[in-house]
Amino acid sequence: MDSGLIVPVQLESLEATERLQYERYKTLCKAFATKYGKDPEFVSRAPGRVNLIGEHIDYCGYSVLPMALTQDLSLAVGKNTTTTLRISNVDGNFSEFDGDISTFTIDSNKPAWYNYVLCGIKGVTESRELTNLTGLNIMVDGTVPQAAGLSSSSALVCSAGLATAHVFNCNLSRLKLADICMKCERYIGTQGGGMDQSISFLAQHGTAKLISFNPLQATSVALPSGSAFVVSNSLVRMKKADTAHFNTRVVECKLAAQILAAHNSLDRAAIKTLRDVQQLLDVDFDAMLKMVDSSLHDDPYTVEEVAGLLSMSVEDLKSKVLFKNTSEG
Repeated sequence: MDSGLIVPVQLESLEATERLQYERYKTLCKAFATKYGKDPEFVSRAPGRVNLIGEHIDYCGYSVLPMALTQDLSLAVGKNTTTTLRISNVDGNFSEFDGDISTFTIDSNKPAWYNYVLCGIKGVTESRELTNLTGLNIMVDGTVPQAAGLSSSSALVCSAGLATAHVFNCNLSRLKLADICMKCERYIGTQGGGMDQSISFLAQHGTAKLISFNPLQATSVALPSGSAFVVSNSLVRMKKADTAHFNTRVVECKLAAQILAAHNSLDRAAIKTLRDVQQLLDVDFDAMLKMVDSSLHDDPYTVEEVAGLLSMSVEDLKSKVLFKNTSEG
């Protein structure tokens, strides 16, 4: 696995091998120059992804098998002479952001596309404890379909994180960038497991990646020669930060792990995921399935029932376990 530093390439080097991308990046740079009055210093890119095996189990601690797409989120970036952070999109239908790069806030109650850029910037600057920051001008372009389940939002976070690391000379490895970006996307209110950010940074041409967590690792899985994957868009849109449904699944799995831990007299403080339960009990997959069937019922749980099973008050359950962007059933 290549988990080292990301080495920049000259834009012109893409002209012969990636002609369509080259033309797109040139257009992005032109839009930047038109908006800000000078050329950008560089362009960052981060791909979207499609998951082949393992839907919604990364936040349960289990391995997943995604692959990256050609489609990406790209940022043209340049420093300015102030402390102002300016974010625009080549698509004029998107609103702009203008604020101080050191003091901006991310309002998860007011979803905005540029919040994902802010997440990436905040994640890197805070993790590296950067101060006295120079302002940035940013122009964004994306070819990953929005709200289509291909991680356009996470790709935007990753592209912004990569750009921030580069412009402020942080020299972060792919693994470190993936770790930062999987954590900082939570600033916007979503509680994912890290698959999207990991494949965006650790992908390699011609392979899928078996990604496991704690610690984060990625193993190449070669695709059959001549194989092709057809990814179709149902046109059903799901905006993670606008809906409680995404976080609801995460919370349900965490609560299931806590209930199983209580049933088996495990230290609940050490349990975050279902995989934690399986490892502490040292049982195989079949045994884990039987335990789930015998310990959890199919009918919906109420908040009061869950609180009772965990020996907690409803108030404590809501404040300590249920996230703000979570539906209660």
